[in-house]
Amino acid sequence: MTPPSKYNPWLYFLVAAFSLGLLSYFDLNPAWKWAVGLIGLAFPTVLALRAALPVASRQEPFPREDRPDLPAWPFLLLLALAAFVRFKDLTTFLAWPGMDDGAGAFYAMELKDEGRWRFFYPFSQVPPAFYWLLALFFRFLQPSLFSLWLFPALLATGSVGFCYLALRARFSPVFSLVFLFLLAFDFWHLYTGRFCIYLGLLFFWEMLAFWALAVFLKKASSPQGRVWAVFLGLVAGAGLFVAISWPVVLALLALAVYGATVGKGQKGFRPDFLWFSAGVLFFSILFLAAAAREHYGKYISDIWAFRGGWSGGASLRDGWLNLATLFADPGMPFHYSLVWGGYFNPFEGALILAGLVECRRNWESPWARWVVAALALFLAPGLVSLRFDVFRMLQALPLLLFLAVLGWMALSQPLTRRKKLFPAALILALCAALDLYHLWGPYHRFWGVPNRNWYIYKSPEFYRAYEILEPLGRGQGPGAVLSDLWCQTGDGTLSLACYAFDAAHNPHISLEKVRWVALLLDPNYKPFLAKDFPRARWYWLDNLYPFNTDGLSMAVLPVTDSTRSRLFDWIKADEALKPVTSEILDNASIAPGKILDQKAALDLMDRAYPSLGPDPFLQSCYWEKAYVRQAASNNPSGMLEALNQGLQKGYPLAPFYNDKGILLAQVGRTAEARECFQKALQAPLNLTSAAQNLEGLEKKTGP
Repeated sequence: MTPPSKYNPWLYFLVAAFSLGLLSYFDLNPAWKWAVGLIGLAFPTVLALRAALPVASRQEPFPREDRPDLPAWPFLLLLALAAFVRFKDLTTFLAWPGMDDGAGAFYAMELKDEGRWRFFYPFSQVPPAFYWLLALFFRFLQPSLFSLWLFPALLATGSVGFCYLALRARFSPVFSLVFLFLLAFDFWHLYTGRFCIYLGLLFFWEMLAFWALAVFLKKASSPQGRVWAVFLGLVAGAGLFVAISWPVVLALLALAVYGATVGKGQKGFRPDFLWFSAGVLFFSILFLAAAAREHYGKYISDIWAFRGGWSGGASLRDGWLNLATLFADPGMPFHYSLVWGGYFNPFEGALILAGLVECRRNWESPWARWVVAALALFLAPGLVSLRFDVFRMLQALPLLLFLAVLGWMALSQPLTRRKKLFPAALILALCAALDLYHLWGPYHRFWGVPNRNWYIYKSPEFYRAYEILEPLGRGQGPGAVLSDLWCQTGDGTLSLACYAFDAAHNPHISLEKVRWVALLLDPNYKPFLAKDFPRARWYWLDNLYPFNTDGLSMAVLPVTDSTRSRLFDWIKADEALKPVTSEILDNASIAPGKILDQKAALDLMDRAYPSLGPDPFLQSCYWEKAYVRQAASNNPSGMLEALNQGLQKGYPLAPFYNDKGILLAQVGRTAEARECFQKALQAPLNLTSAAQNLEGLEKKTGP
């Protein structure tokens, strides 16, 4: 297949790669970005599509017989290297899990230890397969940072294995080898495999389905075709339990099976399609029943671009940003943000664009139209949804790599002599080098080393707490980390990391074995607790969260004969408040400016209240937590009532007085507000902004 003389694939590739390099690695102002995008990408692409006249042949450019078979060792070497880079620095690469990792671990531990089954998690209504499998995994390997990161690494490595099986069942050895090479070192796949989130299972299941499809297409006309049709249908239907975006994959699989069984001159359905449909129908009925019971679809409706009519500019902007991030960094604040280019390096991006041109050249062939239609289908979830989230396009990764291989073949085919293959091989080497550097260089420095950007996605305070508690648990024995008494809601990462020695979250550790209790609390608590616990050790957890002026501290209290009864009451109170944490995590939302209903969480707090008793510390924790929940629902009267109860039944904490003063000042009760600020200044420890608030109040109203 020789390219037409008017189209030079090498010239187009080099221009596209250069332009993508400028957009990825240089800090250009918006005007220059548009100029590079139009002159360096859009204009050359239009010219290439016009110059690349369709070829007459309708044959696939990648049939199995187009090259002699290759030995097994290159494939085995690539599989080994793919596994190595996915397991390298497994527990040190990210240093600490992110909020989504912690939430996933929380749900899995909740299922493992308490047997709480559900079909959709959490506010985004993610299907359950990932959490169910992680809970099962935790039964064999105790929850820990190691097991948390091992699970996605296994999924990522397994997906590469199924990809290899699918390639060898359908494509030529050379095509398969190049595809496997690109996937083995692809940044997007490596990057996703470092997070314990459901997207890793999505790609694994997609590769499993494509392998089943490849084998089915190969054996469709044989007696084994029915077996593979049923298996493919079961895999395709079960995918509904894997990811929100799975229906687009299911649609492609169904069309492929339909085309293979009905499109060959057959009248009506061939039995193979019916057997496939039966497998799909089995899981579809289960999924639809669960969806009806749990009102599935709220999140999809919330992000649907055409909800209540087309959203116009917002839809176009968000869809464009999702697409642009594949090839260059759009500079969007996102907790999975990239820091060096896009998900594809400039050479990979240029190969993908060159692959699209090859589809244009082969447009008369059915496979080319299939690829373009499938790509549009797989990209649709990211193009027709609101809010920036490029992971909605993850299912398109195999198709994008398919295009990259087509582009590479277009570059390598004119090179007839072996020595001239060096440039094509060099491109692959550069792709791997850039992706590996991206992951272990800029990205690791940004997210894998504690810094002030962590607050977007990670808890530096929990990271610091674990550094203190892990040697304590190893040296002194089990303790109890009372994170549910804390007024804020943890993301589950600290509970996961401390699970092996934390009796508060590990039901297999009895209270009799507890040697110490750790409290996460505002540092203003210290003077009040120090009186009753003089042997307590206090730690400042290095506040890196810019909006929390008081910061977070941790107290480690030894369990002695004189403190055991009271501390065990605190452990029981922490246990009573766990459902509140679960409810808050279930309904947390990242939607900007969205006020969430806190009624369910407050009702659960009411149920837990009798277990607290009159202990002033527990009362302070409870009403501080109630204040935060009322603030989350934007209820000033509820906030004021919580503060009053906390001051009446708990400790006279400076934050209580300061926050009360702010609320009173907002409604014009300046005399009472001034008194509250003064009392905050007189508290045994005041780390609040009460002095500045009092000064501002007096400037506004006079002393």
